[in-house]
Amino acid sequence: MYHFLDLLKLPSLHRRDIQLFVNGQRRGKLYHDAEQPDRVVVESHFPGDDGDLYKLNNDREGTDDSRRLSTKRRPRLEKYEADGQLQFGRYFWNFGPRARGANTRTEMQPVFNLITAADSDLPSYAEDLAAIVDIENWMRTFAMNDLASFWDGFGNPNYKNTYLYKPETRGWTLFSWDFDVGLGVFNDPANAPLFATNVDPNVRRIYTVPLFERAYWRTIDEALGDWFSGGAVTPRLQQRFDAYQAAGLKITSPFVPSGTGMSIPAWIDERRIFIEDEFAGIDDGFAITSPEDNSSTAVSEITITGTAPVAAATIEINGRELVPDFSSLTGWSARLTLRPGENSLLVRALDLQGNEVANQTVTVEFTGSADWPDLRINEWMADNASTIADPADGDFDDWIELHNPTDSPVDLEGWSITDDPTNAAKFVFPSGTSIAADGFLLLWADDESHQGNPPPHLNFRLSAGGESIALFAPDGTQVDRVDFGDQAQDFSYGIPDGGSAAERGVLASPSPGGQNSSAPPAIDPVVSLDGESVDLRIHSAPGFTYTVEASTDLATWIQAGDSVTATSASLTFELDPSDGERLFVRVRRSP
Repeated sequence: MYHFLDLLKLPSLHRRDIQLFVNGQRRGKLYHDAEQPDRVVVESHFPGDDGDLYKLNNDREGTDDSRRLSTKRRPRLEKYEADGQLQFGRYFWNFGPRARGANTRTEMQPVFNLITAADSDLPSYAEDLAAIVDIENWMRTFAMNDLASFWDGFGNPNYKNTYLYKPETRGWTLFSWDFDVGLGVFNDPANAPLFATNVDPNVRRIYTVPLFERAYWRTIDEALGDWFSGGAVTPRLQQRFDAYQAAGLKITSPFVPSGTGMSIPAWIDERRIFIEDEFAGIDDGFAITSPEDNSSTAVSEITITGTAPVAAATIEINGRELVPDFSSLTGWSARLTLRPGENSLLVRALDLQGNEVANQTVTVEFTGSADWPDLRINEWMADNASTIADPADGDFDDWIELHNPTDSPVDLEGWSITDDPTNAAKFVFPSGTSIAADGFLLLWADDESHQGNPPPHLNFRLSAGGESIALFAPDGTQVDRVDFGDQAQDFSYGIPDGGSAAERGVLASPSPGGQNSSAPPAIDPVVSLDGESVDLRIHSAPGFTYTVEASTDLATWIQAGDSVTATSASLTFELDPSDGERLFVRVRRSP
C-alpha cells in the first residue's frame, strides 16, 4: 500500500526489510521497518516549512492492569464545547501533538481551526474548509484507503493510523502509515463499501460537496485506468517474493490464497470489478451546454455551463483558469465576461498534471460595448532591500501599487495582472478584491500567493533587471502596461504626483499604498564665481547620487571629484578649471 501512495504521489514513508537481533538473538524471521512521521519526514516533503504535526489516536482511559474505564473516543472532526469553548482535553489525546513548528507542545489552536471549519453550519462551509485543507490530498488518501480496503485509517471506520500535518503555507495534509490490514489480510472483503456509514459524520459530509467528491473519483479513475489490477501488481510482487526466497526466507507467497481466502492479485481483481461497478454511470464526457455556438448576446457577463469528466481538475477558457461551481459530480457553471464583438472561446479541461483531457470551442458575439475603468499601475519596486516589509512573513518583497482614479469603487474579481503580457491570466484577482474610489491597492509580487488576500500576494516576482507589468480587465482587454529597464535598489518607479502615465519614472520617495511622491526635481544648474574657483549649484533629492563630469571638447568626459549622495534639496560642487581653459560640465543623477 505504500507503493500505492507512491503511485498516487501522496506523502509516503521510507521503509525497509530488516532482521532484528536483541542481545545477539534473532527475533522472528523478518520485520518491515517503516519510519514514523516526525520532523525529518515532514522536512522531506515540505522543505523549509515549520508547521505542526499531529498523530491521530483512539483515546482509551484505563487502569494500570488494562481495564477500560471509559468507552473508546475517536478522533472526530466534531465540536466538543463547554461554556462556548472547545475542550482542550477532548482533543489533546485524539490529536496528539508531535513535531512542532513555532508552537508549544500543548498548542492546539491549529486543530481547533480545523474542527471549527469541518463542523461549521455556515453557508460558506465548503469554501472555508478548502481554505485550510488540502482537499486533493485528503480525497486521494481516502480513495487509496478504499482501493485497498484499508479500514484502519482516518476517514474509515477505525479513524486512526494517520498523521495530520498543517504546513505554514498550505492546507492540512494527511500522512498514512502502519498498513497492517487491507488487500484481503483481515476483515477487508473485496466488496467492502466505498462509503461506509460508521465513520465520522463530518468526514462523510465532505463527500456531499461535488467539487470535493470529484477529487475522490478522479483518483479512482486514475487507478483503474493505470495500475490497479492483479496483472499490474504481479511483477512487483514477484520481484519481492523472489528476493525473499533468494535470501532463504520462507514466507507465504502473495500468489496463493491467504487472509480472506484469496491471493493478493486475485483480491485486487475482485476489488477492481466491485469498484468499476460503483463507478459505472456516474462519470460524463466534456461538453459546453450553454451558450450555444454562434450565438449572440447584448449582455457582457454570461454564465457558461457544461459537463466535465472527473479526470478534469481544471477548466480554462482561452488560457484563463475558471472557478467553476459544480452543482453535481459532473455539471458545472461559471461566470464569464465577453469582449465587444465576436468572442471565440476555447474551453479546455486539464488533468492534475496540466494535460488536456478534452476541449471545445464556442463562438459568442457580444453586441454591446465595454467601458472599463481606467485603473493604473501607479507605482512599483522591483528591488526592495529595506524599504517596506511584507507583514505576512517579514520579508522585503517586490511590490506593485494600483490606483483607481475614478469616483467609484472597482470590484477586481476576474481582473488579472502579469509580468508576462503573453500570459494575461497569470494572476487572476479572487472574489472580494476591490479598490476604493480614488484609492490604492498594494500587491506583493513575492511568488507566494498562498499567503492570501488581502492584500493580494501574486504568483510572480519582479526582475530588477527589467521586464513588463500588465493589467487586464475580465474580458482580456489590456487596461494598462509598463515596460521598465534596470531598477535601483530601494527606489520606486511610477506615475509622479500630478503627472500622467506617460511620465512614469523614478520617484523622489516610495509611497506604497498611498499618493505618489513627485519625480526628483530637475537639476537646474547655476554657476557662480568664487574667487579663483567656480561653484556649481544644483537642485537635488535626498537619497539620490549626483556625479559631475567635465570635458574640454564635448567628446571625452572625465568625472570631476567624488559622487555625492544628497541629504537635502540642493548640492554645491566646487570646480577648479585651468587658466584660459574652456570647460564644459554635466551632472548625472543615479538613479
